[in-house]
Amino acid sequence: MQALNTWSTIIAKLAAAPNGHNPVQTQAEALIQVKTEYTRVKKGFDGSAKDLQTLEQAYQQAKLALSHLEQQNHTVEQDTQAALAQQEPQKALALAQHIAQIQASLSDNRQKVAHLEEDVLALKGAVSHNRYHLFRLEQQLDTLNATTQLQQAQAQQQAHKGLRTALHSMATLNARAASNDANTRTAQRHTTAPLARIESVYEIVARLKN
Repeated sequence: MQALNTWSTIIAKLAAAPNGHNPVQTQAEALIQVKTEYTRVKKGFDGSAKDLQTLEQAYQQAKLALSHLEQQNHTVEQDTQAALAQQEPQKALALAQHIAQIQASLSDNRQKVAHLEEDVLALKGAVSHNRYHLFRLEQQLDTLNATTQLQQAQAQQQAHKGLRTALHSMATLNARAASNDANTRTAQRHTTAPLARIESVYEIVARLKN
C-alpha cells in the first residue's frame, strides 16, 4: 500500500536532493506529503471503522435470528415427538413439515452468519491495518515536525550569527576609520606647527660666557 512506502519515498527524496538544495524546503515538502497521506489513510480508517460497526450489528442480528430458529426447531421437534407418543399422526405430520421449513431457514441463516463472520474478520483486519498505518504516519509527522523546528531554529541561529558578524565587522571598520582620522589629524598638527629657531654659533658662545 502507498502508506507503507511514504516514509521510504521521503527518505529517498531527501537523500537524492542535490547539493545546495535548501533542506528546510525539502523538509517542508516532505511534511506536506506525509500530512496528505495521513489525511487519506485517516479518511479510509474512519470509513472502515463505520462499516465495521454496521457489519457487526448485522452479524449480531443474524446470530440472534439463528439462535431463535434453533430454539424454535428444538421446540417443534419436542412437540412432534409428543404427538407421535400420543398417537396423533396428523399433528405429528404437520409438525414435521414445519420442522422441514425451519431447517431450511436454519441452513440459510447459518450460511448468512458464516459469511458475515468472514466479512467482519476481514474488515477488522483492514481496520487494524489502517490503524497501524495511522500510528506510523503520526510518528513520521512527529519526527518531521521536530526536525523542521530544529532546522528553522538552526537557520535563525545562523542568521543571527551572520548579523552579529556583520555588525562586528562594521564596528571594526568604524574603529579603524576613527583611528586613521586621529592619526591623520595628529600628523597634520605636527606638520603645521612652527619650527623652533636654531641658535647661531655666536649666540651659543655668548650664552655660555654669561
